[in-house]
Order: sequence, then C-alpha cells, then structure tokens
Amino acid sequence: MELNGVREDTDSRINAELQPRKKLKREVQLWLENVERINGEVQNLNERIGESSTLRRGFHADDVLRRTREVEELIQQGKFQEGLVVDNPQWIGQVLSTRRLSV
Repeated sequence: MELNGVREDTDSRINAELQPRKKLKREVQLWLENVERINGEVQNLNERIGESSTLRRGFHADDVLRRTREVEELIQQGKFQEGLVVDNPQWIGQVLSTRRLSV
C-alpha cells in the first residue's frame, strides 16, 4: 500500500529531524495514529471480504470505497511541507550548561 511507503518515509524524516530540544508536531502524531487505525481497518475489511461468499462481496463496496478515499486523504496529508518537528517549549528559557574554556 502506498500509504505505508509514505509512513516509512515519514519515519525516516522523523529520525533525521528529531533532535534534542525538539518534539514531534501534534499533527504528525495524529497522522501516524490515523495511519495505524486505517491499516487495522483495511486488514479487518480484507478479512471480512475473504470470508464472504462471492455473492456477498459486493455488499462491501461502500466500505472499500470509503477506506480508499481515507487512504488517499492520508497520503496527501502525509507530505508535511512545513516539517515534522517544532521546538519543545519545555526547553525555552532554560539555562544550558556550558564548559569552561581554558586559555
């Protein structure tokens, strides 16, 4: 599924961008949760269709269409042009330890 490829790319970007004093954007966290949810729903739907008789498989068409649209939306939302992380407000204004330089 193309969505899982986008998720893998996003995971790689997260690993590259997530530095100390940074945190994942809330929209990215929600997107990742939605990807996990839709993956579970698609797997469940595939199992239900597989267990259905040939005559009853057509009854799942609306569910398939709905999930397909949601996957397409998630693929578009997963581009994150503005980046994946933001400054962590817990670190703002805190004094950082420094090393004493010897001359």
